[in-house]
Amino acid sequence: MTMSRRQALTNTARTAAEEGRWDAVAACYREREKLLEQTALAADEAEALIEVDRAVAAQVRLAQTVLASQLKDLAAIRRRLQGLRQGHGAPDSHSGMIPLRA
Repeated sequence: MTMSRRQALTNTARTAAEEGRWDAVAACYREREKLLEQTALAADEAEALIEVDRAVAAQVRLAQTVLASQLKDLAAIRRRLQGLRQGHGAPDSHSGMIPLRA
C-alpha cells in the first residue's frame, strides 16, 4: 500500500516538529486540511493520522514548556540586572544601554 499525500504531509509535520520548524508544521497541516476537505478518509488512515498528530502535539507541549522556562529565567535575569543598575546609581532606563563614566 502506498502512502497517501495526507500521510506524507503528516509525517513531514512530525519531522518538522521534532526539528522545531513550526512554520513548516503549520504549512503541512494547512495543506493536509485542504486534502481532507476534498476526499473521504478511511478509518485505518484516520487512526494513523491521529497517532502522528498526538506525537506532534507532544512536541508542541514540550516546546511550550521549554520556552516558558526560558522566559521565566530571562525575567529573573532582567530583574537582577535592574537591581544591579539601581544599586550602582545607574539610571533606570529600558534602553538596554549601560552608561559609562570616566
